[in-house]
Amino acid sequence: ASVDGFIRTFDIRMGEMVSDCVGQPITCVTVTNDGNCVLATCMDSKVRLFDKSNGELLASYSGHKNSTYTVESCMTHGDAHVVCGSEDGDVYFWDLVSGKQVHKLSGHGNVVCGIAYHPSETCLLTSSVDGTVGVWR
Repeated sequence: ASVDGFIRTFDIRMGEMVSDCVGQPITCVTVTNDGNCVLATCMDSKVRLFDKSNGELLASYSGHKNSTYTVESCMTHGDAHVVCGSEDGDVYFWDLVSGKQVHKLSGHGNVVCGIAYHPSETCLLTSSVDGTVGVWR
């Protein structure tokens, strides 16, 4: 996470750092399962997908709420969908390519801040500031 709005990539062997400006505070950064892209959850209620090799913005996903809390996002195990928690207590799914919202899960009573997708099965774990944990199959 980076409140200054930069994604920094470090190459320890070369002693180099590459910095890409997102322009918004970032609450979560994850690498896609194929390793080619970086997913950044930002506090302007957008999740952004960047090309890892050159920092190019490939897509932006919106519809959820994220302006105050640390909210996480992830990819489904096949990298077909972007999944993100929300301050409205729901979990949002977007098609990776089209960027359209394709699904929404409701069940938490407060902010969904933690999220993790199983690496090989259709199973999502979520956690909320209300103290609940969800297992979605």
